[in-house]
Amino acid sequence: MSSGGKVDEKVRARAEQNAQQELRGTAAKPSGDAGVALYAKSAQLAAIQASENVNASRRGQLEAVVSSPTTLPADRAAAKEMLSRFDENSKALGEAQREIIGKMGDQKFIAGFGSNGGEEFLQLPEHR
Repeated sequence: MSSGGKVDEKVRARAEQNAQQELRGTAAKPSGDAGVALYAKSAQLAAIQASENVNASRRGQLEAVVSSPTTLPADRAAAKEMLSRFDENSKALGEAQREIIGKMGDQKFIAGFGSNGGEEFLQLPEHR
């Protein structure tokens, strides 16, 4: 959807839920991360951020539906439910960001980083 394609909201909701479950360690099957925790958490963060970007573009429209006096009760309830899902995604995004930033100095978290390529595009803080 962020690149113009139409994506079913049920699919987007499931993608958000999966990324959040992986982030919190409650996923049934962990993602492919080459054995590097940083890669797994970064992928989850990217998925949650992508949803956040799309959600932000839709939020105003949904808030208008909720506040319109002509909105049918079922449509208002559906819009509120979607806004609630957006809020949960925003919360998960903040958690993911704080978790990754907090672990950047942990050698176990970044173990394996640098062995798979592409790291030249990232800067890590100096370790003291």
